[in-house]
Amino acid sequence: MTCALIVLNYNGCHLLERCLPSVVRAAAAAGPGHEVVVLDNGSTDGSLDWVRHHWPQVTCVRAAANRFLVSYNEYLVCCPHRLVMLLNNDVALAPDCLPPLLRHFADPTVFAVAPLVWNEPGHTVETGRTRLRFAQGRFRYYRVDIVPGLTATASTSAGMFDREKLLAVGGFDELLLPMYGEEMDLTLSAYRRGWVVRYEPAAVAHHLGGASINTVTTRNRRRVSLVKNRHLSMIKHVHSRWRLLVYAGWLLALLPVRLLTGDRAFFVGSWMAWQQRRPALRQRRAEQRAAVLADADLFRMLAALPSDRETHEQSQ
Repeated sequence: MTCALIVLNYNGCHLLERCLPSVVRAAAAAGPGHEVVVLDNGSTDGSLDWVRHHWPQVTCVRAAANRFLVSYNEYLVCCPHRLVMLLNNDVALAPDCLPPLLRHFADPTVFAVAPLVWNEPGHTVETGRTRLRFAQGRFRYYRVDIVPGLTATASTSAGMFDREKLLAVGGFDELLLPMYGEEMDLTLSAYRRGWVVRYEPAAVAHHLGGASINTVTTRNRRRVSLVKNRHLSMIKHVHSRWRLLVYAGWLLALLPVRLLTGDRAFFVGSWMAWQQRRPALRQRRAEQRAAVLADADLFRMLAALPSDRETHEQSQ
């Protein structure tokens, strides 16, 4: 099994200078056949010229347009590797990062594996094993621990995926453009099809910071996208009527607060979601056709994902 390590970049030449060498070293240390790719979203800072000059062994691909994470989709179709590791341009890899991730894909049910990520500015743990619960009319993530096991977060900033399975769920959903909700969307689609996402702390990455989405979008635009995608995710992934009724009930209960506080972003995001309801409903039907797990079983599983230790203890 070989892997393409795909670094998504937009005007991040200064970040590539810090992080790309570690990605190249990790690929080389994992053995022959692995490929490092810089997928550029139309940078104007000379990023690709710098990569070609300093790292000629790295494959450079220019996306047709800056479509954020959706830019991955076109390259995934033609990528020759079974596995892909998707990386932000401000993520550095430990030299021995890849082997602990690669070994999980001997299991044909594995959709993705997430590594342990350290946030370098504060040297704190940024990722952990998570569970996902539906509570108070919305999905809520809970970080459980940092031990190996099943997780509810398929990391898109530093995560390894089975390429064919990623394409089978449709890749990155265009409805979620420009941002937010992609990891939950992929995770729900994967588990619904009977696949799993794992967390592997033996694989270590470092988030060096400096490439925040804040630099390319406004706070209001981010809030609008968050609201829009929350609505669309409910349409696409919640198939039981009572959960949708709970969601609608909470929206109505909080509506006076939105009005009193003048939460314009909420209303703009809600209107945008309403405009996209038809394609979201089509995707809902596609998810229902692909499901091997009913809604109740899916959400029960995601709320109680076991660690490897818990699985071992249960088998004794």
